[in-house]
Amino acid sequence: MPIEIPNLDDRTYDDLVQEALSMIPIYAPEWTNHNPSDPGIMLIEVFAYITEMLLYRLNRVTNANRQAFLNLIDSDDTGNKKFPTPLNEVELNTRILAAVKQLRESDRAVTSQDYENLVLEKFSAEISRVYCISRRNKELQTYNNIVQRPGYINLVIVPKSYDSQLLDMTLTEELENNVKAFLENRRLLTTKIKIYKTNLVSIEVNLTINLKPDFTEQNVRPFAEKALKEFLYPLTIDEDGFKAKGWGFGRNVYLSDIYQLLDKIPGVDFIEPTTNKDELTVDSMLGERRLLKENSSHLIGINIYQDELAIWSNSKSELEFKPKKV
Repeated sequence: MPIEIPNLDDRTYDDLVQEALSMIPIYAPEWTNHNPSDPGIMLIEVFAYITEMLLYRLNRVTNANRQAFLNLIDSDDTGNKKFPTPLNEVELNTRILAAVKQLRESDRAVTSQDYENLVLEKFSAEISRVYCISRRNKELQTYNNIVQRPGYINLVIVPKSYDSQLLDMTLTEELENNVKAFLENRRLLTTKIKIYKTNLVSIEVNLTINLKPDFTEQNVRPFAEKALKEFLYPLTIDEDGFKAKGWGFGRNVYLSDIYQLLDKIPGVDFIEPTTNKDELTVDSMLGERRLLKENSSHLIGINIYQDELAIWSNSKSELEFKPKKV
């Protein structure tokens, strides 16, 4: 027994007319004459009649029509019909489902998100993160002078071969060439693709952490260091036994976030600046230009540029723990 074609819309002429009449008090309350002689009611009945005919045709799409549409969206490179002979109901539905799924798969890079998704999917074993900066020529710009260049695509890559002790994030020439070759047939014409490794900005945290009664430095320090490492971390994979989400590209590091982070640690009473030391310092060639200050004096954070990630420097940070005196 053949499978019946499903009824895509079972509304009748009477259903459509009644639905339209029920909407009149909502959208046109001043329209009170609903007799068949009213011109507006006549138009409703005409449109309901036409709509019923369209619904009837909609529910009479044959397998031959569906297969013809399938040949349009799932044709081969020669232009010939991929399915010239009639397919049965089950196989036709299976082919249509496969064709629709294939249409939804992204195989071309148009937007910045397309580039990021395609590279991460292809090189998931070698790349942890990728960030696309469009309409910029990084080779010509400085941090104070951003050069607009339509057609330029800059991919900032975070490889998984990362040494957290030496802050060494090496992008091999082989990986760079592989990414370029992969995107060559997926980019838009005239698009220029540049591959870069991300710049890591080492953040040093210098704070005094006052402890609650019955808590010692040995109890609290491991949790404070772990919190800072997870918070300011460039990767998005499991590393050293914890799950890091990864610092956002171009996201500034604010002192208030550090205070809030450390204040949540069990055993911490309150946090204060360390005497004669900046609360946040940065080991970078830009030095003072990175410091974000309020009223040109009070430090509020560190400036991170668009293609950079922040990372906590454990070796250079100075966390002082003060037990509470009883």
